Amino acid sequence: GLAVKPAHLAQEHVWSHSDGELFWWLTNGIPDAQHGTLMPAFGGVLSDDDRWALIDFIHAHLAGVTMAGKGLWTVPVVAPSLTVVCDDGKAFDPRDLHGRFARIVALGPNDAGPAKSDVPVVLLSKRRVEIPGCIAEGDATWAAYAVLAHVSPDRLAGTQFLIDRSGLVRWSLAPSEAGIWATATGLQGAVDEIGRHELGAAGGASHHHH
Repeated sequence: GLAVKPAHLAQEHVWSHSDGELFWWLTNGIPDAQHGTLMPAFGGVLSDDDRWALIDFIHAHLAGVTMAGKGLWTVPVVAPSLTVVCDDGKAFDPRDLHGRFARIVALGPNDAGPAKSDVPVVLLSKRRVEIPGCIAEGDATWAAYAVLAHVSPDRLAGTQFLIDRSGLVRWSLAPSEAGIWATATGLQGAVDEIGRHELGAAGGASHHHH
């Protein structure tokens, strides 16, 4: 019933708008000389952090839609923040592994983690699990990666992601394709392919409000 049909936010045109432009629209609304206000202002309703979080969600959702069935991702999207705790007591965020790749593996309730490799592995779990390795847990984290995989949270288990040296999400692997990264050769092949398509931290990756 609106005078102008709302933009489809799961289409490629979103990448043509900067984060600053999206933030300004969320803050001040979108006026139109012919039809008046196309979208109201939300600056007085949503905090700065909430508006950045909404922009991150839009980018993550679009990335998930595009990655579904395609795998390799070619637009900069910062990986959702993770608090990872390892069995040796070390804690880190995979986005802070400067110069190194990271592999995120969503664990089902009865799953074991993948074999060790040269790429650091983070096990994603909805609930606390007592298995060796580095683990990130919690419903919010699980839901964030489900958005990136473009699946409902109850279908995320078994999905894997590769995060590149800049902390950007570069590849999503569905559970049915897990065998591709099950060997050192297969995993290194994915890392090499990403290396041939380096991305700058731009567009959706220009801030870290996750």
